[in-house]
Amino acid sequence: HVAVPNIGANVFSGFIGLRYAPNGLPESLTKAERIAKRQQPTNWRPMVRVRLGLHEFPGTTTPRDGPLYKVGGLTVGMITTSESRARWSFGLTYDYYEAYATYLVSQQLFDDVENVNWLSSSLAVFAGREWCFGRTHFFTELSGKFYSPIQKALKEVWDLPKGSSYSPYVDARIGYRYYIIPRKKAWHEVRGAPNIGVAIKTNGGAADFLEFSLGYTL
Repeated sequence: HVAVPNIGANVFSGFIGLRYAPNGLPESLTKAERIAKRQQPTNWRPMVRVRLGLHEFPGTTTPRDGPLYKVGGLTVGMITTSESRARWSFGLTYDYYEAYATYLVSQQLFDDVENVNWLSSSLAVFAGREWCFGRTHFFTELSGKFYSPIQKALKEVWDLPKGSSYSPYVDARIGYRYYIIPRKKAWHEVRGAPNIGVAIKTNGGAADFLEFSLGYTL
């Protein structure tokens, strides 16, 4: 929904690549070294992220070139800060859809128009993982929504795309984060770790919006 038309066509794909390391590849760890690394203590730290998303109102082929609506979001949770190349996180996410608030009022989907902002929001619990490549991290998050009244109501609107049956209940994020820390220090040595990110957020596997985030690990 970053742009319409969006037919929601997702495909599995593969790739063939060539890796070149001018300074040589790092030496592989022995089995004992890998086990010792996994057994290192893992610290959990609280983290918070403020997110801004952009999308067009959900549609399949029309309307084209519609306005871009904002999606505001907040994430709070816990994240690991060990020396491992993989980081785990879990917590809560909140999203507010400006487009849904506009549609809710114009189409009178609910009688309770006084709570339009709350009805145009969603709450979810998530679990995520980051793969660390220096200060650049690739991440994915899977969420289970326990509050999304507007998305459930939209599935009953006859002229809107319906998506999967589980789209009001399951969403995901996939993207990159860049940790803004001094070059002379490893990211896991710094408790206060500000970061910026970009990701695609999906509903039930279909693209929902493009988001930018600013995060901080306490």
